[in-house]
Amino acid sequence: MRKKFQEKHGFEPLDGHFLSVPIPTESADTVITTYAFHHVPDEEKEDAIKEMLRVLKPSGKIVIADVMFESEEEKMRIGEEDGLKEEIEDEYFVTVDKLRKICGKLGLECRFERVNRYVWIAELFTPDRKG
Repeated sequence: MRKKFQEKHGFEPLDGHFLSVPIPTESADTVITTYAFHHVPDEEKEDAIKEMLRVLKPSGKIVIADVMFESEEEKMRIGEEDGLKEEIEDEYFVTVDKLRKICGKLGLECRFERVNRYVWIAELFTPDRKG
């Protein structure tokens, strides 16, 4: 995949992870993560968001598109209803409730849009963000 990426885009992708994004502080307009945040253990989610904030310009935003649930109760209910309890318990799917708490603690505003039964898009940004 790295070779295909380099052929398509003309540069080598950077190695990094949620707790160590290999780009300079305040250098990105937007940080986008799709279908990866559920691999971050619950106890590291706040630190991962702090690291994404570190690389953002002051007017930037974080966009997280992933499997999420409104609450822990909904996560368990959907897991049982859809026969996916083991799969859901095997990953670190965040809840909207948990992300709201993290945002509150970090002084961020957040917006959530439910795409379907499993997928949500979360936008996190500072209150003074323009636009």
